[in-house]
Amino acid sequence: MASRKLSVGYHAGEYEGLDCSWSRGVSGYRGFVSEVFFPLPGMVSGVRQSDFADGGNASRFYRDLSRLRAMDIDGVLLLDAACFGGDVVSESFFRTVERGVQAVKEAIHLKAVVTMTPPLAEFLKKAFPKLEIRASVNERIGFVNQMEYAGRCYDGFYLRSDLCRDVRLVEKSRKWCDAHGKTLHLVANSGCLYECPFMLEHLNTMGHQAEIAAGGSAWSGRAMQCREALAEEANRVKILQGGWIRPRDLSRVEAFFDTIALLSNDIQQALKVLAAYTTGRWGGDLLELLEPCHAGLEGMPPIRDDALPDDWFEKTSTCGHACADCNYCENVFQRMVALATAKGGE
Repeated sequence: MASRKLSVGYHAGEYEGLDCSWSRGVSGYRGFVSEVFFPLPGMVSGVRQSDFADGGNASRFYRDLSRLRAMDIDGVLLLDAACFGGDVVSESFFRTVERGVQAVKEAIHLKAVVTMTPPLAEFLKKAFPKLEIRASVNERIGFVNQMEYAGRCYDGFYLRSDLCRDVRLVEKSRKWCDAHGKTLHLVANSGCLYECPFMLEHLNTMGHQAEIAAGGSAWSGRAMQCREALAEEANRVKILQGGWIRPRDLSRVEAFFDTIALLSNDIQQALKVLAAYTTGRWGGDLLELLEPCHAGLEGMPPIRDDALPDDWFEKTSTCGHACADCNYCENVFQRMVALATAKGGE
């Protein structure tokens, strides 16, 4: 892939089994990584919170940011929770955000802030006019008319993740962004299902992690609804119908995007995902690279790159998601089931 285009998530803590901090781990990919994204310590965001989110490891967090700055890697701050509760209407919330952004700016070259809250975007544009304010992938902006509505608030857009394999839509979005001075960004390995009806509920729940962690919540330990849906045999084929881009196909779409974000749950997965997308190769289950990661779910066969048809990208990037009138993905999925069954019987 082209150099210096990847954006990866920060993780606190050590790489399991190795003396490897995140800053040291990412240093091996300096030729590919241009940005590292992270939430503000102590503040909810639209990503799963790492172990520094409660502020306990804040000093290590800022130390790692300084190391990344020395590698000429930019920072991208995530303020993209779907729910900030009553705080979002208070003046103190905006001032807290302002102080947090300033603290991050002192540790790393902060290039952009990502949010799905238009009032917060407008506040940040005024308070920090040199920062790029991007619309979060969680805002589910996928069409030009949505960009036209939101263009006054945002300098760039993360394309709706379940539509990222739709080449014609991506081309239209790129053309509009170029004409209006906006940037366009890709989340390459999202495990979100196409038109998932549970996404808003999931994002809202993530905005209340502090309350959930305090205990006594009916949500504690509960599986995501998408995984419960995938537990049903009839729904499993839908894992093929999302917008994720396999590593070998990244070169087909990267020219349309200013940066390419790679999601991960921990350092180990992050380095695995980086290795796959920088080389364009992955010999294992492609589902292991996705976040949310659906690999290993009961009844779910491995989705192997070398077993996908030769026309996989061409077909799924131009089909327009006319799934009701097409059985292409169903046939591919049954092929994966058969391969998994045959291997299991060896």
